[in-house]
Amino acid sequence: MFGAVAWVVTGGIRFQGAPPTHAKSTFPRPVNTPVVDCPSNQLMVAGIYDECATAAPAKTSTCDVYGRMLDEVLRFTGDHQAFALEIQIDGSYAGLGTYDLPSWPHGLGTQDGVPKVAMFAIGVLWQSITGVVTVTSGNGRSGTVNATLQPSNGTTVVPGTTINLIGRWNCP
Repeated sequence: MFGAVAWVVTGGIRFQGAPPTHAKSTFPRPVNTPVVDCPSNQLMVAGIYDECATAAPAKTSTCDVYGRMLDEVLRFTGDHQAFALEIQIDGSYAGLGTYDLPSWPHGLGTQDGVPKVAMFAIGVLWQSITGVVTVTSGNGRSGTVNATLQPSNGTTVVPGTTINLIGRWNCP
């Protein structure tokens, strides 16, 4: 009984010192996937593909920024796959900054203000379910992406396999 009263009176166990700090990496490694080590000029596509993808020639990409819309379609090639990466911020684009990637309420091309990242590979559309896309240039033509994607039918995800896209993007 005395021990329980002493516990209540003293407030139990107390820890002294500063709270723990957590260093945050710019591009954290995906969890539970084989890790590919990509150079900084390549896009890491980790998960089902495990590729380091390089930007394809400029003539295959389109980059549009106007008003409150950013729409970039970038082509990448890996050792085994070709990828088309679409970054779309339709209705809420405000220039430089970081844009959260929530689950999509509507499909691509919808002016709903929700930033979206999609990837097309081997006839499969993948859509972002979480992550961030950052615009690092004033003209909206470069930045970084750190996103988790799932297969999609164009408007909703098909639960199951995920992939991670991590790296830099640049419109030629």
